Formats: sequence, structure tokens, C-alpha cells
Amino acid sequence: MLALAVAVPLAFAALSAAQDATAIAAEKAHLTQAGIEPGCIPSFDPQATLTVNFDGTVGSIQPGQKITVADTQPTPKLSLTPANSSVQFNGDYTVAMVDCDIVGADTSQVTRHWLVNNAKVASNAVTTDNVNEITKYGAPLPAEGSGSHRYVLLVYAQPSGFTPPADPPTNAGIAKFSLSDYVKAANLGSPIAANYIQVEQGTATQSVSQTQSVVSSTLAAGASSSASSTGSKSGSASTPSSSTKPNSASSLVACAVPAAVSVVFGLFMTLF
Repeated sequence: MLALAVAVPLAFAALSAAQDATAIAAEKAHLTQAGIEPGCIPSFDPQATLTVNFDGTVGSIQPGQKITVADTQPTPKLSLTPANSSVQFNGDYTVAMVDCDIVGADTSQVTRHWLVNNAKVASNAVTTDNVNEITKYGAPLPAEGSGSHRYVLLVYAQPSGFTPPADPPTNAGIAKFSLSDYVKAANLGSPIAANYIQVEQGTATQSVSQTQSVVSSTLAAGASSSASSTGSKSGSASTPSSSTKPNSASSLVACAVPAAVSVVFGLFMTLF
């Protein structure tokens, strides 16, 4: 019975860790295969998965899901699932949604559809009440025949002492801007979580490369799941320390699953 009490929690913990690492790796892989990272964002080291819910229309979306302009009218509800138990969502966050246009487009300037500072995270839900609103959420509206546009939703942990850049000012409308310049000026670093949708109107009048779906079961994992809470940013899902191995998610998947299997096998050997 002692072996049972010890082995079962260990087995579930190992399997849970493997699942979390795969989810984080899949989030990064989706953006990479869609040409969003690198490109629209220079780098992405996810510390959490981002759930995007268009409540009242399509509900929670899958990464890269194709939806209509009508589907995107409600302001999306966002929630975060941490990469592991060391990630805690304290402090303030910047939330953005930008149109990265079609695959292969110049993304040095993107269209800003949503940008707020000082968002909070409570019970993993991102709350955008009482925020510094730069651009109020505006639903996608790609030009007819321009192809499938990639609308990327991003969450950044704000550093301590955060001061929003002067440009764009508060209450600015939907407009082109340099996301990379804004992130650099605000000292935001890499987004901690991201997701994206595709919206198209009419039939494309030009040949557009298609994004590719990611099959999670084939992933060895390509993103770090070793997120830490170092306090270097007020949003505590911060960049891992230099001692963290760059492929720790891959290592975690590789180790966790065999470990879980070994524990379960050992349990049955003990009991029977």
C-alpha cells in the first residue's frame, strides 16, 4: 500500500509534466509554422499557453483557426495556463492583437487592433478592466480578396517600473505601427504567451502560401517550459535564467514519459 501511495502521484505528475511541455512546444510550433516567429515577432519563449475565447460566437479557438469577421466581433476573453508550477502570474501585463497580414508579407509594420497596458491575471484569466488603453479592441476586417490574414494575440509581462512609450498615445485608433519598436521601447521582451486566428474575406486574387497545422503528437518540443518566477519583471512569468538549458521542454518530454511508464510498471510489479 505504501508503494501504491507513492507511485500513483509520481506517475500522474510525470504524465502531467509531459503534457504541459508538449502544449508549450505546440504553441511555439504553431507560430513558427505560420511564419509569425520569427517574422511578426522576432522571438518567442512561451511561459504559458493562451486560450482565446470569442464568447457568443465560436467560443475558444484552436491555433490558426479560420473564422469569419462576424465571429470576431466580441472582445475575446483570454486565459493563461502556466507551463509548469514555477510560473506565477503576478504583476502587470501588456496585451496586443496585431494583423500580420498574409504569409510572406512584410511585417516590419503591422496593423494594431488591440493594445492595452497594466492588464492583470486573476485565476489564470486575463482581466482588461482599469487598464491603460492604447487601442480599444477592433475586430479584424481584411480587404476583400487580400488572402488569409494572421491575427496574432500576444501577452507580455511588463517589467518593474514600466512606463508606456509615448507613441502610440492612449486612445489611438487601429493603425499601422512597428510592434518590434514598441516592444523594445517598452522593454517588454519576448511574449510569454500567444495564439492566432486567420480571417479572410472573398477569394484571394493572388497566390498565398498556406499555414501548416501542427500535430502535437509528433513534437519532441521546441520551446522552453522551464519558466521561472525570478522577480525581474512585475509580470512574474519571466525569462529563464542563463543556467536553464535551451531545450528543456524537449528534455522534459523525453524524460517524463519514460519515467511515468517506469513508475507505473514498478507499481504493478509491486502489487502483483
